Amino acid sequence: MPKILHITKIIEGGAGWAAEDICNSIPDADPNFTLIKKMVSQSTPDIRMLSKEPVTREDVLLKRFGQMKDTVFTSSNRTTEHISLGNPFQYLSIEEDVDIVHLHEVSDFIHFPGTFENIKHNVPIVWTLHDMNTISGGCHYFHGCSKYKAECSNCPQLESLKSIDLIKYFFDLKVNFFKTHEVHLVATSSYNQALAESSYLGKLCRSIFKIPYGIDENRFTAIPSYEKEPFRKLMKLDTSKLILGVGAYGLHRDIKGVHDFIEIIKKTKYRGNVFILFFGMGGIAHLDLDGLDYHYFGNISSMALRNIVYSIFDFFVFYSKEENFGVTITESLQCGTPVLGRKTGCIEDVIKHKMNGYILENSSIEEMNDAIEFCIENKNSFDSLKIREDIITEFSNRKTGEDYMNFYKKILT
Repeated sequence: MPKILHITKIIEGGAGWAAEDICNSIPDADPNFTLIKKMVSQSTPDIRMLSKEPVTREDVLLKRFGQMKDTVFTSSNRTTEHISLGNPFQYLSIEEDVDIVHLHEVSDFIHFPGTFENIKHNVPIVWTLHDMNTISGGCHYFHGCSKYKAECSNCPQLESLKSIDLIKYFFDLKVNFFKTHEVHLVATSSYNQALAESSYLGKLCRSIFKIPYGIDENRFTAIPSYEKEPFRKLMKLDTSKLILGVGAYGLHRDIKGVHDFIEIIKKTKYRGNVFILFFGMGGIAHLDLDGLDYHYFGNISSMALRNIVYSIFDFFVFYSKEENFGVTITESLQCGTPVLGRKTGCIEDVIKHKMNGYILENSSIEEMNDAIEFCIENKNSFDSLKIREDIITEFSNRKTGEDYMNFYKKILT
């Protein structure tokens, strides 16, 4: 009876929720292949952490890096979450006898090779890409840098740390780990699959599979188009305008592209024809919204309320610069709301251009003008129930679980 140990740093935020969904989606029993599953995170009661004293110059500097993260970034619009270099002093130790170790978002939670010292050498390591940290020396997102394709060193985000190249040090630890262990990467979209396949670390792993995030069909539902108007009137929205929704787990994060979207909308000829509704953590105080009609709902933790909010949009806007998947895209589609988005994350996997959304090829004002014009002219022509039905059929949790089950069988045989 194979045992799968799922490991994630935290069970919150996009990556944490996705990791838990993946673990829960895998069937508990199969006539020919029964699994025992366990999820380990920082909040797991019986977690075992190892501590060690600094023994190398690199260890000391990594500790110093962890203490001074807020001051080492060369660009003021980047946040400390964009770099993680592991924790050489307190890290997870895998003590259990397992058949597969399945890693999720584990930055600053595991140590190479310390975490894996006590497991059997031939145990396969499955690593789902919830961001790009898996295939880099420490970056969660690349910001245009392509060094991950050959060797992460002299990181442009860490120019102020001149004493030692910590990125190369940590990258070399990963290289050795990939060379000495059976590592299988799982991409969640065509976008990050292409990045993984072009990366140096990706070329060292045994395989790269694509298994998208699944959808819990009971989490959201679609409101028929003709029933949306009463909700809009109840919220006193100007229904003569195109209602665009913008939401993210961190609206303030530069990587989410919210600032870029606002700036380009203000330059279009339709700036007076849109009403923008924001939701999510991070607030909108950093945005210059002068001349635009908008409202901020705040962070919406209630799934029922979020369902209503998605449903009153004419289009949900996804404008991230880089994104592993983009769960908000499939959430919107599950609520029957089409998506206007640029090419990153799962956009090209789930959006059929002008059928359940609109894909932006670039970030020009001309293209945005065309996109907004299309949205205005067609906002009442989309079938909410069909949009939901199509996304549920293709990306159900059941299908994701079956794909992982088949993947486990394959690597164990």
